[in-house]
Amino acid sequence: MPRSFVLLACLSVLPSLSQAQPVGEPETNAAVLAEMARSCVPEALGPGALALIPPSRLPFLRSALVDELQERGIQVMAAPDSGLAVLELDLERAGVTYGRAGGGRVTRMVSMSLAVQFVNSAGTVSHDELCTPDFEDEVFRSEIPALEDSAYPETRGVAPLSIWRRAIQPAVITLATAAGTVLFFSLRSRRSDGS
Repeated sequence: MPRSFVLLACLSVLPSLSQAQPVGEPETNAAVLAEMARSCVPEALGPGALALIPPSRLPFLRSALVDELQERGIQVMAAPDSGLAVLELDLERAGVTYGRAGGGRVTRMVSMSLAVQFVNSAGTVSHDELCTPDFEDEVFRSEIPALEDSAYPETRGVAPLSIWRRAIQPAVITLATAAGTVLFFSLRSRRSDGS
């Protein structure tokens, strides 16, 4: 009997352990966008050197892309040179949106569209695609200011209204206005009756 009780206790704890949230602070929106850009670098790039033409917006993406290429053993040159392969990335869209999650948390959704073109050293296009990665997680509403970077609008989103702002505050204002109106007219009618 005691063994079955211990077994039941252990089994009841297991589901709650699997739903535990990871410990630690979430990555900033800029860091998430940088990781997404890294995932857009084509796998088929071989060793050697290439010229990188990074997106003109969001300069922090350049360092993430250079790191990714160097980790693969590829030497990165700043400007296109004749005879070098060229990897060009153009940021078409990037943004962050937040949705309601409950319990003081919001769902963070980060998305981007990155046009990726690789021209090999012979001058032919060997890779041309639109990379559209996305990322979603839950963060505390209070963490949003620390996740965003005011210098880059693409890292900022609009947090959903809390239950107070969305429902309770308008209801309280409506009730207060109605109560004030009723009191005003009832006092006014009493004064006119008593004159």
